[in-house]
Amino acid sequence: MEPVSFKEVLSTLEERLERGLRKARVFPELLQACQPAARRLNAFKALRKLGAELYLDGSEEPDGRVYWVHPIPRTELFAVCRRLGFVHHFAYDGQLYMDTHVKYAGKTVLVHLGEWRPFVEFSKDPLEMSSKEFLHVCEEIQSYCARMKGLVEGFNAHTDRFADGRPVFLTRGRVPEGCRFVADVSRYTEYSNAYVEQTEEDRVREKERIRAEMAEREEEARRLEGLVARGVLVRESEYYKLYEVIPEDAENALRIPVKSIAEKVFVAKMRFSVYDHADISISTPVNYLHALRLLREAGVEATLVRPRWAGLGLRRAIQVYVYDSFLHPDYYAVLVVPKRVSQLPPIKLAEIIRSRNRIIVVDRARP
Repeated sequence: MEPVSFKEVLSTLEERLERGLRKARVFPELLQACQPAARRLNAFKALRKLGAELYLDGSEEPDGRVYWVHPIPRTELFAVCRRLGFVHHFAYDGQLYMDTHVKYAGKTVLVHLGEWRPFVEFSKDPLEMSSKEFLHVCEEIQSYCARMKGLVEGFNAHTDRFADGRPVFLTRGRVPEGCRFVADVSRYTEYSNAYVEQTEEDRVREKERIRAEMAEREEEARRLEGLVARGVLVRESEYYKLYEVIPEDAENALRIPVKSIAEKVFVAKMRFSVYDHADISISTPVNYLHALRLLREAGVEATLVRPRWAGLGLRRAIQVYVYDSFLHPDYYAVLVVPKRVSQLPPIKLAEIIRSRNRIIVVDRARP
């Protein structure tokens, strides 16, 4: 790592942008291709205002790096980097850097985020901590995540597994056989996993939990089979069967609020999934968008899907339920074809404000 000045980097970025603009003067349609260079230039100007420090990284096969670790000392700078589109950060030799993927003199430009001080530093493997000590570490990490406001994934730990006061062990390797996993601590400490030793009582409780979970999944499979038995087979192949079922029947059997939304409901019974998730776009029919939002606001994990190949009977649908279990040889997906917009429950729409120079969307319906 070697320091580099903003003046040097900005000069190069200005030159690259000007080079692109000269070509756009010849063919104006090339102006769009200049936007990435302009964004990079503006991004580094914003970083300069925050007093950031830049470094150059010339290593082709870097060793000893640990990616996406926390805590970040310069949180405001980190937040700005993320807003500017930089997402890959790492720790190296006790320091934190954000990779900009911008090249200068054949090397990658990095933004220095400060010194990495993990919540638990490495001392030995495994490291034994009292339950009180580890709980304090968990609270510190969770407090940090709350302050970062969505810039870092939340941290979860199975605190119930050491609530009886047993010690917690941290390791850089896998959880040893016969022990119980407590938490993934790899992003916040110099260790990978936390675990506790398993007692005979734990083993009995785990067997009961697995038995209850298996019984629940078997009951779920029975409800699906019953729903399919009451449906009508509309398409069939060697590995795929598509049944149309009554929307009210699907809602009652699977406890999914589809009755007021679905024109038709299908259950696909497959050896493997033959549907791919599809992103929403301005070409998505408005009744699908309307229904998708209604379902998601009702707490359903709904997603737009399309068949992987023609001949499956549906061009598009909204997937509202999936059953995939080692207890059952078949894979199930419940698919909804929504009603017309005029027949769907109302939703609060965003407001479009159009002026001569811009279009603004104001969404007062959702936070």
